[in-house]
Amino acid sequence: MAFNSGRIVPAPLCGDVSAEAELDDSGVLWVPRLGGRAPLSAELEQIARTGRWDRSRYPGRSEARMAVLSAAVVRGWRLAEVEALVSGSGRQPAGWRGLARLYDRTSEPGRLARLLPLEWRKAIGFATGRKICADGTQATLDHAPRPSWPC
Repeated sequence: MAFNSGRIVPAPLCGDVSAEAELDDSGVLWVPRLGGRAPLSAELEQIARTGRWDRSRYPGRSEARMAVLSAAVVRGWRLAEVEALVSGSGRQPAGWRGLARLYDRTSEPGRLARLLPLEWRKAIGFATGRKICADGTQATLDHAPRPSWPC
């Protein structure tokens, strides 16, 4: 965080990550990364593949999901790429079925389809320090939290 004219301004996330979210070809927000998309860390990739997480690090399913999604955002992924892996149609043979299972709730069919886009917008807001509204508009947050993981 930097102090500027009496305001706290979030420090840039990384030199190779844009502070602004943009619309991709399908009209969904994403955060471009110089050099293109980067892979997730081994730990987060395992969470996405298996649905198992370290409960001392992420207390619940929602925190584990947001860790994976936030990491994907700052590494230059697009929602369509995440959806392809979650649905099993991605290039990786294992896919991210574990992430899909983190959304499962028998009493709530369609939960993945409903929550994934909402949580994607939250992850973009977290990464950019902006509130992302349902209509795609963005508002600056002077006090926005920033991810603590390295690039």
